[in-house]
Amino acid sequence: MIGYTRVNTDSGRDIRAKIKQSWFARTLRTLGNGHRIDTSVIDFSKAFDLVPHDRLLIKIAISGVDSRVVAWVWKFLLGRTQTVKVGRQLSEKVRVTSSVLKRRVLGPLVFLCYVNDSWRNIESIIRLFADDWVIYKN
Repeated sequence: MIGYTRVNTDSGRDIRAKIKQSWFARTLRTLGNGHRIDTSVIDFSKAFDLVPHDRLLIKIAISGVDSRVVAWVWKFLLGRTQTVKVGRQLSEKVRVTSSVLKRRVLGPLVFLCYVNDSWRNIESIIRLFADDWVIYKN
């Protein structure tokens, strides 16, 4: 079972806190009833940097969303380059072929589209917000 936590707030920190509180309350109830609970807390801190654009676009396209949405995400990802500056030296531009922008509104949403099918082989409860996951089972 996968659970997306909805909280009416603009702060990702508040949402993460609610997810952790929900898990903690369930854990206390389970342990209080004399049962055990297995938990994994995962923070994919670099996960946004590792999302390959080609696979992401394929996953979004086969999910059944409107082709205009796929084109919109493609334009969001297309043509991004990066350079490195050390002192006064600037490297040549290199095309970015993986990564979604974490600090943009669309970044976490696109990342969730990429990992949306990860739960299929997990027989546990999953609470997630972008790259923070809590997986648990009684």
